[in-house]
Amino acid sequence: MEMNLLGGEAEIAKLWHSLCVQLTGLPEESVRALYENTLAVLGSAFEGSLDEDETRVVEKIIKSFIAKHKEKEAVRFSDLYRRLRSPALEGVLFNRLSLLRLLLALQDASKHPATQRPLLEPHRLSRHSQSRSSSRPEFWPPGACRTASVENQEHPISASCSQVIGGSGHTEQKVLRDLLFCLQGVSSSLVQFHDVPIGSYAIDPEGQVSCAQRRHVRRVAELGRLRSRVDRFCRPETTRLGLLCDAFVGALQAEMAEYYRLLALLDAQLCLPEEGAGALTMRRVMAWNNKPIAKLRLLGDLVESCAGLKGGQLASLLHASLANGDPEASDLVRRLLLAVLQPWYGMLCRWIQTGQLEDVHCEFFIATNPAVPVESLWHDKYYLRKNMVPSFLSEEQARKILCTGKAVNFLLHVCQGTPQQADLPPPHPVECLLDGQREDSFLEFLDQTYHARNFRVLSALNSQFKFREHLQALRQFLLLGQGDFVRQLMDVLDLIDCNNLLQINPGDTGWDVFSLFYRVDGPIGMVFTPYCMSLYLRLFNHLWRAKHMEYVATAAWKQQMVNLKIKNRQHAAEIQPVLHQCHMVLSEMMHFMQQVQYYMVFEVIECSWAELESQVAQAQDLDQVIHAHDDFLAALMTRALLDPESRDILSQLRSIFDQVLRFKQVQEELLAQLNSGSNNLRAQAALRMISDAYQRLVQDFLLSLSRHDDTNLQGLGFRLDFSEFYKRQNQQLRTSMTFHSRRQCSDDEPHHELSSVQAQVILQLVISSALHLLPQE
Repeated sequence: MEMNLLGGEAEIAKLWHSLCVQLTGLPEESVRALYENTLAVLGSAFEGSLDEDETRVVEKIIKSFIAKHKEKEAVRFSDLYRRLRSPALEGVLFNRLSLLRLLLALQDASKHPATQRPLLEPHRLSRHSQSRSSSRPEFWPPGACRTASVENQEHPISASCSQVIGGSGHTEQKVLRDLLFCLQGVSSSLVQFHDVPIGSYAIDPEGQVSCAQRRHVRRVAELGRLRSRVDRFCRPETTRLGLLCDAFVGALQAEMAEYYRLLALLDAQLCLPEEGAGALTMRRVMAWNNKPIAKLRLLGDLVESCAGLKGGQLASLLHASLANGDPEASDLVRRLLLAVLQPWYGMLCRWIQTGQLEDVHCEFFIATNPAVPVESLWHDKYYLRKNMVPSFLSEEQARKILCTGKAVNFLLHVCQGTPQQADLPPPHPVECLLDGQREDSFLEFLDQTYHARNFRVLSALNSQFKFREHLQALRQFLLLGQGDFVRQLMDVLDLIDCNNLLQINPGDTGWDVFSLFYRVDGPIGMVFTPYCMSLYLRLFNHLWRAKHMEYVATAAWKQQMVNLKIKNRQHAAEIQPVLHQCHMVLSEMMHFMQQVQYYMVFEVIECSWAELESQVAQAQDLDQVIHAHDDFLAALMTRALLDPESRDILSQLRSIFDQVLRFKQVQEELLAQLNSGSNNLRAQAALRMISDAYQRLVQDFLLSLSRHDDTNLQGLGFRLDFSEFYKRQNQQLRTSMTFHSRRQCSDDEPHHELSSVQAQVILQLVISSALHLLPQE
């Protein structure tokens, strides 16, 4: 019988040695010290309190799990330990404390696998254990480890707890159970949550606890209140505001999982026998709740601030909360923000890479208008929701993101092409949005994608759809940039089919009804919109009318030259003053028309055209091309007096044009009467009226130019009256052109930066004024 027992012990020792090798992962020769130490622990009989030592070992194991952020394992271990202590397992495992110490030793051994010393100091052994031979492992019969008496051992934790509670064991258990309910936000006899306003609580409405206990209950109730606040925000029946809000709720629930695992751990300890090892006490509850309260306070403040927010607004608030002096709080907010940004970043990557906008809940900062046709895709279909732009994105970055997605849709739906995906960089992880070195990650990814997409758009416009050729054609024809175009147009005007002319108004004839129409469609229609073409039409009509006045003045001058060559005219001395007056009036008109024509062609069109070409060459996307073209047309409309602010000046200019037309008619009548020898007094009176009206209109026109904000128009006024002929005739005009008057006007109006072209005009005016002040020889 003894031989069988020894053989069984040898087999157990062999199996135990194999278990130590497998659990530690050490070689057989390195595990000997640990093997002998564990045998000594298993064969020892402790003289202290078994329950007290067992409680400490269990707490060490659980705290070790929590220190490694393995809360799930801690809860699992606590549940297994509770089952291990159940009455059903009595008689199955007799040396439970030794097994727990073995698990703790193996857990510590995994931290230091290279050490060769024993990981546990052996406790005092009984005389029976010390009498055993150390040459081979010793095993105790069942129940040997429970020989020490435990009835009269002291329990420091329970004793101190009884001082706080001041009641019987039943009272302590009841208070602990109520505190666990309170931690879950559930009303109990100690704390009421439901019969008070939302977000508050009532402590001990029945007066069951003392004033000393209220401090502990209040701290636990604060945790329950914060937990309820977070739970209300995360409830499924709460109206969801979108994917980002759902991600925020998921992140909150993940952060709260640690708190719920703590509750499960405390509940498992509460189920243990009241006098047994690992039983829950008031001090243990307070110690375990120190860490969660700061975290729950931050989460409670966040959910209260985020109520009703969605999309970029939610991300902006969380991003602002990153600026926290507490590193743990900053890390918590960062985890929440990264979870919220996951769906947002997915929308962004799909938008800039494929042009798809999947935003059912209107959370993204780019919106679409499905009713807009393809012809207006670039201008009206997509736009920015400025209130949804996250705070970590600048306005320029948001514009680039919008422009990149529009470029993809422009290539797909307008150009009928397919954007190449091979030239795009791979997207970076969402963490790059919050890195301090974003220039090397997200910004680089955004810039590369932006340049790749918009380069394809500009290349297609210039090569496939001839954008620059169309722009040059508009310059040559509608803006009269082609030198011989007007003359050739006049020659072939009679050959144009009337069906190709625009619809005219009743009463319009001749030059008033003539206009050109340039048809533009396709992708370049995004730049040459119908509104832009209407501006081109207005500019053409204005330039065409000014050109017409120049032709009228030239034709009148030709009539005078032909009339001077007629030698055999009767009453030559009588008609000489009349012809001289015609010549003087026509000279004023020709000077006026030439200066206006020079101003329109060179200072208005040529200078603005040079700026347009420079901006188009430097443009990186279609938006910049459109803005440059719009600025070009706006400058032309302002300097050509076609903007709403210059309506009165334009009316004065057209009145001057009308006087030129009337002068030509009166001169024709006067010359016809002179050649026929009939009475020409009526024509002479009409000529004097035209001369007086013309000078008055020119003076009013010069006065309006001198008060205009545009320095180019002020320069036109100086050239029209370079000899100060009109200034000497008008006191008001002399006052408006003084330096004091101009300084007062400049002080009353906001200052604007001068362009290089405006600076050159002002310099020319200063030089011209200085030359007039020089003494005449």
